[in-house]
Amino acid sequence: MGASFSSAPPEKISEDPSTNKTPQSTVTCAYHAYVAGYWRTITVFWCKNLMNHTLNLIINNLEGEVCYSCKIDLKPWLFWSKKGGKSFELEGCQVDIHWDFRSAKFSGSPEPASDYYVAIVSDEEVVLLLGDYKKKAYKRTKARPALVEAILYLKKENVFHRKTFSTRAKFDERKNEHDIIVESDKITPEVFSVFKALLALVETQFSAKIKILQSDSGGEYMSNEFMLWCINSSSIL
Repeated sequence: MGASFSSAPPEKISEDPSTNKTPQSTVTCAYHAYVAGYWRTITVFWCKNLMNHTLNLIINNLEGEVCYSCKIDLKPWLFWSKKGGKSFELEGCQVDIHWDFRSAKFSGSPEPASDYYVAIVSDEEVVLLLGDYKKKAYKRTKARPALVEAILYLKKENVFHRKTFSTRAKFDERKNEHDIIVESDKITPEVFSVFKALLALVETQFSAKIKILQSDSGGEYMSNEFMLWCINSSSIL
């Protein structure tokens, strides 16, 4: 099952760069960042399936046009390094991307849990920094922190073939992250009522909405009551 949590208004972002129908887990994060003299959207797309584990970075202007995209293999072939970098020119300005996944630790999600960094540098500033290896990132890039930090405005996670899913999300930039745990048991008929309780909690406590619900067609999501509710719901896709 996958659920998308967002407290921001709907906004056009890049489509997930993977169209493969193979069952896979994905994490999509969208940021506003000041890159090469303009505010732009940076979409960070983590994807993992049985064969591949990748990170896609896509930079768009605010009109939605793709300015640059790159793909990083987190499960590289023999002799490929998990540490690297790329440079490109954007409207006359050099932009650098640096990453280090050599010690990255994962906890079931395609997005690393710790011990890594991904840094995007523009005008000698780190305009987007992912991961907890911040000191190593600044040492590697030889750049200073951005005067205006990148703003995360959307996070979407899709998880397949699991009975238990946990993640962390921040519904307000001024508050701490919250733990979100979704448990599913195919033989338990109360799944629908538990889901409605989760929906109410997200809406009332965090002023946010679950916009997308995706399942693996398991029996717990195929009851007539649940299907009828999905049909009549105008807020969930």
